[in-house]
Amino acid sequence: MNNISPLSGPIRDHKKDFYIERDADRQTLLALQRGDIVTIIEPRQQGKTSLVYAIMRSPALAGIPVAYIDVSAVKKDSQANWYADFCSRVLGQLAILGESDRPALPADASEFRTFMQRVCQALVRLETCVIIVLDEVATVHFEGSTLFFAVLRDMYNSRESEKYFNQVTFLLSGAFSPQDLIQDPRVSPFNVAQRVVLHDFTEAQVRDLLLAYSWEESAAGSLSGAIQRWTGGQPYLCQALCEALSHAGLQAPDDPEGAVSAEVDRLFRSDDNHIRSLRGRLEDTLAAQPGLAVELRAILDGEAQAYWPAAIRWQEQLQLLGVIKENAGHDCQIRNPIYERLLQLGLAGSLPHTTPNGPSEISFVRQRLADLATRLGADQLLVDQCEHQLRTATEPRERTHLMEEIQTIRGTFPAYQQEYEILRKETQHDLDQTLHEVELRMSILNSHYDNLLKNNS
Repeated sequence: MNNISPLSGPIRDHKKDFYIERDADRQTLLALQRGDIVTIIEPRQQGKTSLVYAIMRSPALAGIPVAYIDVSAVKKDSQANWYADFCSRVLGQLAILGESDRPALPADASEFRTFMQRVCQALVRLETCVIIVLDEVATVHFEGSTLFFAVLRDMYNSRESEKYFNQVTFLLSGAFSPQDLIQDPRVSPFNVAQRVVLHDFTEAQVRDLLLAYSWEESAAGSLSGAIQRWTGGQPYLCQALCEALSHAGLQAPDDPEGAVSAEVDRLFRSDDNHIRSLRGRLEDTLAAQPGLAVELRAILDGEAQAYWPAAIRWQEQLQLLGVIKENAGHDCQIRNPIYERLLQLGLAGSLPHTTPNGPSEISFVRQRLADLATRLGADQLLVDQCEHQLRTATEPRERTHLMEEIQTIRGTFPAYQQEYEILRKETQHDLDQTLHEVELRMSILNSHYDNLLKNNS
């Protein structure tokens, strides 16, 4: 076979023949062209960085400078060093700026806003705009990092009054939760981005990948279904199996299912880039949060649980690990048969069958109830802030924006109610006090929503 592509790292220009376009490519381009802040929030090895490189190569962005920053490599020993290193990397990729257009490097969030203000004013004079890509966003942890993301949000919201901020937009990529970007409940959440979803490969896209590896049409057609069934379309696994089959030199195998199954077995024996790495991350996560094993076991056993990762924290954690996805019935399911095998065999000791209301389950229920109460309290604080701003807002556009924000917050309420009902059924009498606290917060918040919407409709 020809055109064997190394599996290590994202698909760069010299390997672009192996890049499979998805709907996310078009959506990301359109959003960036509109000037939207874009987030690509996906598990590891889902093709995020490969998509970023494809966007940077796109003729649709020809002439628009793009600065790509892997923020995992930016200095994190202090706030001042983080800002200085990050902004130095940005300037290093914006050759369009002359010496007089390059501001002093900032040392904190306030100076960072001034830095971006100066850069954007220079871009107005140069009649161009720029895109700044932040990859591996989950690694941005330094003292004061909340304010960094607060400045990005502020720059976007200030575009009407400070029009030069229209000259820059951002693409944030990584396996992160948006609520973790701004962790201070006194600061409004990072809610200004357009999220783009990277869907798994379809069978047709797996076939295109096989053709890129120089398989004949008939062989590609017979193998693509088997690969898609084993992997569920997970990009790394699809590419790994395509490459392994190509190395084996198979031509139109008589038994496509058997050929693919044999390579899956080989992955479990020797893959260091994905299977072993995922197993390690799962072991670490389950060791830190033993109660997650209860939820994973329930999903493995076929228990129907509505897929609401935006509202249910443990689901979001498993989604960002890449382990679960939504099925046709809008419930949780394990991502693919390969991951099912990993969970059933490789992590059997971490996923014990538990008896209802056993000690570990009670502990986890208590933890989840406390988390639910915290989220309800945070939402109450945000609604209070919106209510306060509504009292002084005079512009119709501002009032509309505030009401939309309240509606967005309220959109999570049905998920809270469902999670509460699940927990209520699982609990025992020793958690009655915690249950009462959650019930009280839910009642207060729901009444608050109703009054706000009634008084401002």
